[in-house]
Amino acid sequence: MQCPICAARCSPLGEVDFNKCCGDGAHTVLPPSGVGISYVLCDQCCFCFAPEFATWSLEDFETKIYNAEYVIVDPDYLDTRPRANANSLLATFGDRGIDRRHLDYGGGLGLLSDLLREKGWQSESYDPFVDRSVSVQDLGRFDSVEKLDSRFSCGNFGGLKPSPDSFASL
Repeated sequence: MQCPICAARCSPLGEVDFNKCCGDGAHTVLPPSGVGISYVLCDQCCFCFAPEFATWSLEDFETKIYNAEYVIVDPDYLDTRPRANANSLLATFGDRGIDRRHLDYGGGLGLLSDLLREKGWQSESYDPFVDRSVSVQDLGRFDSVEKLDSRFSCGNFGGLKPSPDSFASL
């Protein structure tokens, strides 16, 4: 298995039930589905992903994960987590984000980027489930790309091919 980020070799990490929730236990937990999902870890850049998800279409993700019931198991994705992530980025990078073009990949409704722009950052949000009419290739180049809030790493990124250096450019 080859890493979709840096092309290095990946090693098996383990398998979890499809319904496993990554939350802190304070939210709804689904019963086990009986379907195992294998994860791998890149030996070089430490990107963790489920290769099976790379074979899924956007429609598969919408049907099986990001559907109307998603908010039941992950209510924080609407407001709490984007605010916390924006505060974390601002605390870590401060004004260094102002001079760089930043992409929040998988940014949902775009709240994190909205909050960063309020602080002067050049931040854009792109989410293939929200921005269906936008091609990620048409967004241009970014100095930094982050994917803070993806519960499911598919390894495809809709054609976006970031270099490992782009994650450390801030």
